[in-house]
Amino acid sequence: MKNLLSRIDFGRKGVKYAVAGVCAVIAIIVAIVLFRKLVTGKLHDAAVNKKLATQLDEEISTDNITISQQQFNGYASTLYDAMKGFGTKEDRIYEVFEKMNTRSDVLQLIKTFGVKDSMTLIDWMMDDLSVKEINKINQILVSRQIDYKF
Repeated sequence: MKNLLSRIDFGRKGVKYAVAGVCAVIAIIVAIVLFRKLVTGKLHDAAVNKKLATQLDEEISTDNITISQQQFNGYASTLYDAMKGFGTKEDRIYEVFEKMNTRSDVLQLIKTFGVKDSMTLIDWMMDDLSVKEINKINQILVSRQIDYKF
């Protein structure tokens, strides 16, 4: 009887080890898949960002940029912070566009924003803002005599 109980215990331990092993294998597979998605996503974002920058460089007149790159970096961060997560802070978005002085400023802002979470600034705006809010941004640009429309 004692010999039989030890076999049963061994069997239970074996099952526990087998389950633990299967769980470990599943965890490793999930980790690999997530890592591949992360790397692939970053590579995709980098490729899209490079393509976007190349396209915008053709349109940007550097002589017409009136804002420093440091300011553009801050504005891009402000826009991202205003749109990410729950709730969009439209007033902060409007404030950024009120600081634009030329079409090249707007294009440089789009270039500086680049690709965040697989979306360009235009994608973020179309995703987060209503037609009315986008129209308000376009009105801000028109009032500043900037020939650009979202």
